[in-house]
Amino acid sequence: VVLLTYNHEQYITAALRSVLDQADAPPHEILVAEDCSTDQTRDVLSQLERAYPSRFTVLPRERNLGLSRNLEDALRRCRGKYLALLEGDDYW
Repeated sequence: VVLLTYNHEQYITAALRSVLDQADAPPHEILVAEDCSTDQTRDVLSQLERAYPSRFTVLPRERNLGLSRNLEDALRRCRGKYLALLEGDDYW
């Protein structure tokens, strides 16, 4: 799962929990591509990392890459056979 986020402070918790709460999901990798948000998105993700240790990986950016480059880099890092995309202001 690739979860793209930029300035989604108000929504990122619901988005990530919707992935974590998938019932009967086979083992899967969750990559959160955090594109150097200017709000508190990164802080919220840090709190979620403490609440759900080792359940997902944050790809923190040192500078804003923009949607296309953020997605491209996240896709390159995926190791699974299947791919699901979710934006940080949406949920399943």
